[in-house]
This record gives sequence, C-alpha cells and structure tokens, in this order.
Amino acid sequence: MSDSDAIELQRSQRLPPSTEKSLVWEPLAESESGHDVSDRSSVRPLEPSYVETPENEGRLRKKGYRRFFSRIPRIPPLIRHLALVHLPPVAITLTVLSLYIRNDRWDNPTDNALNALLFAAKIHEALIIVSIGDMLMGRINHHLLNKGNSLPLGFLPSPLLLNSPFLYLISSELWAPIRSSKGRHGTQKITGAMIILSALLCLAASPLSAITMIPRPGWQELPYSPIPRVEKNKYTPGTLYNTNLDAEDIPALNYTRHSQWFTRPSQKSILETTITRESSNTEFSPYTNVTYSNYEATRRPISYKKTPFYGTVATCPLSIVARNIWNLRYGGDRYLELITARNKVNGSSTLRKWKQPLVITQCTPSTIVDGVAEFFFGPPFFKETADRFQSLKIPLAKHPWLLNLNTTKNLSTSADPLGYSFLNIKDEVKLPVSADIMFASVMNETIESWKGTVPLRPPAVQFTLCLISALWTEADVWLEPQRSKDALSHFTFANGGELTKFVESSGTREFINIRKDWMTGIGSVPTTSANKSSYDEALSFCIASGPYGMWEPVTDCLATFLSMHVTDALAEVGDWQENIPLDSPGDEGVENSVIYTHHVYAYSYKFGGSIGIPIAFSVLLLHVLIVLIYIPLVFWSRHLRHKSGWNSLGDLLVLTLCSDVDVDWTKGKASQKWTKSVVIRELGDEGERGMIVRDVGNNFD
Repeated sequence: MSDSDAIELQRSQRLPPSTEKSLVWEPLAESESGHDVSDRSSVRPLEPSYVETPENEGRLRKKGYRRFFSRIPRIPPLIRHLALVHLPPVAITLTVLSLYIRNDRWDNPTDNALNALLFAAKIHEALIIVSIGDMLMGRINHHLLNKGNSLPLGFLPSPLLLNSPFLYLISSELWAPIRSSKGRHGTQKITGAMIILSALLCLAASPLSAITMIPRPGWQELPYSPIPRVEKNKYTPGTLYNTNLDAEDIPALNYTRHSQWFTRPSQKSILETTITRESSNTEFSPYTNVTYSNYEATRRPISYKKTPFYGTVATCPLSIVARNIWNLRYGGDRYLELITARNKVNGSSTLRKWKQPLVITQCTPSTIVDGVAEFFFGPPFFKETADRFQSLKIPLAKHPWLLNLNTTKNLSTSADPLGYSFLNIKDEVKLPVSADIMFASVMNETIESWKGTVPLRPPAVQFTLCLISALWTEADVWLEPQRSKDALSHFTFANGGELTKFVESSGTREFINIRKDWMTGIGSVPTTSANKSSYDEALSFCIASGPYGMWEPVTDCLATFLSMHVTDALAEVGDWQENIPLDSPGDEGVENSVIYTHHVYAYSYKFGGSIGIPIAFSVLLLHVLIVLIYIPLVFWSRHLRHKSGWNSLGDLLVLTLCSDVDVDWTKGKASQKWTKSVVIRELGDEGERGMIVRDVGNNFD
C-alpha cells in the first residue's frame, strides 16, 4: 500500500457519511511529493510545560468562584420579580412606620440630611408607582386571558400612564368605558375601579411619602434621672385654688429654707424697680416681666400690662411650681432645653396644667358732690356701652370713714396721703368684684408761673376707688435654662382675651372671692422703719412719682401696684410640703404633686400634633395591604403572572400595529373609540395569540 492510499483510508474511516456530502476537503499541508500530510497522527506539536504564573492563579480563582455560585440554587424568576418590584416600597413604608412607633428623635440634622430625605421620598414614590403598575398589569392580563373576556381599549394603556395619573384620571380613555359599561359587565367594572384606585394611589404617593419621611421639628420629652435622688413638692388636697379667701388663708412671710440668706427689700424699693410710667394704647400689648415679691419668691416673675381703658392685668405661676424648676435643669449627659411643670391629681391618670392667678384692677378718682362720690368704671365690672364707662355712686352716709375725711378742715398745701379703707362694695351691688379699696389724699392743683407755684383752687380731699377682680386660669408653665432662670407661663387664650375671660368666669368656680381680712393681712408686711402698710407705701410712692399737682397718673400707678400685690399673694396660697424624697416611708407616689417633664428641641417621628400623619400612613398601608393580597394570588392564578406583550409604550405600539383592526377610526367621537373592545384570539394556523379590536356588537368568533 502506498502513502496516498493510507491517507485516503484514514480519511474515510474518520468522517461519517453525512459530512462527506457537504464538505470539500482541501489539503492544509503538502509533502514534497505533493501528498497531504496534515492529518498524520504521528506528527504532534510539542506542548510547553505548565508554569504557575499570576495570570494562571487568577484564572483558577475565577473558575472556583463560578463553581461555587453554580452550586447555589437559582431563585425562581417569579419570586425574583416580586422581590425586586414589590418588596422595596413595602419595606420602606414599614421601616418609616417603625420610626413613628418608636418615636425616634433626630438631633440637629443638617440641611444635606433633610435634602437626602426628600430624595429618598421621591425614590419611595417611584417604587410605589412601579409596584402599583405591575399589579395593574396583572389585572389587565387576567381580564384579557380569563375565559376570553374583552377589555375596553381605553383601559389597555392604564398601567403605562400611572406616571401621570392626574391626566389619565380626567381623560376620556378612562371614563368613556366606565360610563358605557352596563350591568352585565361586572368584570369590566371591577377593572375600572382598580384602575381608578391605582391612579389615586399613585397621585397620593408623592406628597404622602414626603409627609411621612420628613421628621417634624418640635419639643420632645426625655427620660430623666436627677442626681442624687428624686424630690417632690406635694400639696394638701382642698387647699389648692382656694376661691374664698379670709384671714386663715393669709400666706406666711418667712417660709423659705433660705430666708436667713436674704435681706428683705422695702416696699418702696420694690415699687421703684417694677412700676414704669409706660402705658399702652391697646389691650393687645405684650406683658412686662418684673421681679416683685413680698415673700422672697424666686424664679417667679410677675407679668403685667397696662391697658388704656380696662386697668392693669397681672399674673404669675404658683411659687411652689416655679421655685424648684431651676434646680432640675441638668438631665442625663446634656443641658436641657426645656422643663415643663404639670399637676398630678390623685385618682387621675393624666397630667393636668397648673392654674395661676389672673388679676385685673381699675382705679378711678372722684370728689364729693352733695354727699355722694361718683366713680366711672368699664368692663369687666360693667358691660361696655356706647359711652364705654358706667357710674358707681357711693353715698358718704354709709361709710363713716369717708365722711370723717371729707369734713377735715386742716388740709395740707401739698398732695399728701390720708389713708385707705375697704368698703366691701360687692355686698351692696352685684358686680364681678373680688375686692375693693378706697384711697384718700389731699388734692392740691397748682400751676407754675413767674411768681412761683400758684394754686389753681383750694385744697380738697381726693378719693380713688380701686376695684379688683381675680380668678384662677390654666396656663402652661415651663423653663428654658439656656435663655432665662425664671419660669415662664402661657395662657390657653390669646393675648387680648383677658377681658373676655373675666366676663365668662364671673360667678363660676374659677372666680376668687376675697374678704377684707385677707386684704388687710397681705398689706401688713414689714417695709420701712415707720412700719407702714404696703398700701400706705404705695400711695405715697404713686403721689411722689407723678407730676406735681396732677392726679391722673396716680390712678394708673395704684392699679399696677394692686394687680401685682394681689397676684403675688395669691401665688403663695395653699398648704405645701416641699422637698419630700420620692422613696420616703409611707409615700403614696407622685399624686397631688408637681411633676416636671424634660424636653429637647429636635426633629422627631411621632403621630401626635397633626392629623396628616395618620392619613398618610392609612393610604401607604393600603398599598402594603394590596401587595400582601396580590402576592398569594400570583401563585394561584397563572394569568396574573403571564408576561404581557405591552410592558412599555414601545411594546404597546408594536402590538397595536400587528393587531387586526376592523374599525374605522375616522368616524365617531374620541370617547366612542375608547369603548371599543380588545380581545385575545388565536391568529393564523400556527396557534399564536394576538389582540384584535372590534365594535361592541361584533362577533368575536
């Protein structure tokens, strides 16, 4: 056998008959004699020996990774789709909800952090829209594939238009099929309702996601553990907010544990530092805070304001509430920003606001005419009329003190005080008066000329009647240690509403009735070496502080003094036990005591304070509920997990171009076109399915 015969035999043995017909073999290499030697098995190239290099080592590592991941079971496509489309928005909603349930606080977030939350809210909105669109797409598939039901043409692009839900909600594509559906189209009505619900959820996703994700700034409560122990101030039930004050209720002058460290200022020095000559032209003017106390009260300023027609209004927190609030300003490892005080009543599970005195005083002057002194007062003692003021006449015959002063003949040539007296006018006339006081002094009006001081008329006795109205009203009491050492308060009504409050409280349990003995007792404070009463000191001060010979400014000064003086005494009313350890034997807890709560100003997630937060979560949790219902249905219904042919606008366009359309679109209104029915049918002999559009009355078979 020759070499050529051997080559042909090997070739015939190597190639199967099926390949010999189609292949034309050409010699890859020829010997010197012209014979092909490419397929000789004896000729083999030399392979280089294996050498470990960094490239080979990296290649082996990659192969090992591939073998490892190939052993991990693959996640089914359906589960992967549900996890990617529906799990992220649901997880974000539940995470944000957990922040509200835990009342999480965020101290001093930066602007960049808040901007990042806005961006996260936008992502949350987009994920919700994708999730809702996927579920709506499943509903459309179920409608078309379930027993050959038809679908209105206007419903077909609904999953693709959820990015602009408002335009779709007002379009004829949606409402024309809904209006044209009849009673037998139950499936079509359900689909229409789901489309409307989906569009509304997508429309609300943007604002509601931002509402829930952005924290609100405000005061937040802090857990607090004072060091070294907890002390409290308790009161005896029944002694708080007394509304019928007599001699037994006069507050003690020396009661604080630090009394030996203080030097009591005189009444005159107190008035010099508190009473100002400024007045307001409106009752809406702000309050002025001053330090006025005859009881060594600390951390409790008196707040007062002068009104043009209604006198002077004054108020302050209870001393026992305000006194120890400064000592609790440190909490945990940070400096507290706000401390509030509340009342824990025995038998009540809620903390209540403290009440504090609110006092208004009007003073008006008069002289005696025919044995009668006539004074003019306005609200709240009288109803406001066209003349604004109404008169109150007091005959001298009923008050011997007035009669004796009026008959005094040896009057001084200067404006000097003559004294004071309590008339108890409320026993004679039915007025909302808690107490009254009458001041008397010599009125000597003069004028300055080139000859010196010249009297305008003979000296006469000047009477000034002051009416006092007092009540208890609720107020928030707090301390801001970083701004002030004094306790502050705020009423439940707006500034300027004091007059209305007095009118409404007349004759109620909040109105305070003050007896003569109590008024006398709070005026007997040691002030000067002459041992004058507070009222004598105030009358002398007000006469001296006014312009010489003019009486009008004195009434304003007296009204301010009385408002502050009565308020100062009312703040001390009650039977209190101070600085009781919380763990003392026989302690009944914190009932009937002052409860201090500590706060910081921070951004937080909490439900209280706005109804918008619960509404927002109601809508977002509705989406979560729909997802939880939809996921089991996907595994149960094959139509819901069917991949449609219109997952995008491009797919929808291609599918429409390939569809069989026997409708003349040039006729009829646009709303009539969207009511045309779309069905899925087998097209051709190959069994492929496609959409066809027909009139409602056409036979789809």
